[in-house]
Amino acid sequence: MAITREQIYQAADELNGQGVAPTLAAVRKRVGSGSYTTISDIMSEWRAERKGAEQPAANREPAPQSIADRLAAVGDEIWSLALEQSSERLKAAHAEFDVTRNELEQARDEAGALADQLAEELQATQAQIAAMNEQVAAAQSRSEELAAQLSWATERAILAETRVAGLEQRVGDLNDELVRVNAANTEMLRVIAGSSREGKKAKA
Repeated sequence: MAITREQIYQAADELNGQGVAPTLAAVRKRVGSGSYTTISDIMSEWRAERKGAEQPAANREPAPQSIADRLAAVGDEIWSLALEQSSERLKAAHAEFDVTRNELEQARDEAGALADQLAEELQATQAQIAAMNEQVAAAQSRSEELAAQLSWATERAILAETRVAGLEQRVGDLNDELVRVNAANTEMLRVIAGSSREGKKAKA
């Protein structure tokens, strides 16, 4: 909220009454806010009024017109300089604002481009992960299939080993039987040969 003339006058009067010089800083501190320009203008009026109240009535005569005109010309010149400086500061502020805005727009564009790039990379990564998951699932399915085939082959191998063991036993039995048959045939041939010799002797 803007400060009023009454607040500045009251602060100046209180400071002056306390024996404290009513400087711009002191008045602003007492009021609590306000621009130094506003306080300076009103304090000039306060000092002028106080000085006029303290001077005798005979000394209150207006300044000559030439001095008043000169003061007005000086005031106009000061005001022109102030406006010129304000215009230059405003131009500088606009230029700085344009630079800052361009930098912000560039940063925004770069951030947008980076976000698009990251989104594309994320999408590509997700596609790679999906492909890898499919490969893993296929490999797992193939592993399960191979495990099933290995189990079947193992069972077949065990069965084959069992059959081979049976065949080996059968072959052993056949070999034993063949040995007995050969022995029997040999004995039979020996008996027949012996009988034949006896028969020949008897005829002789």
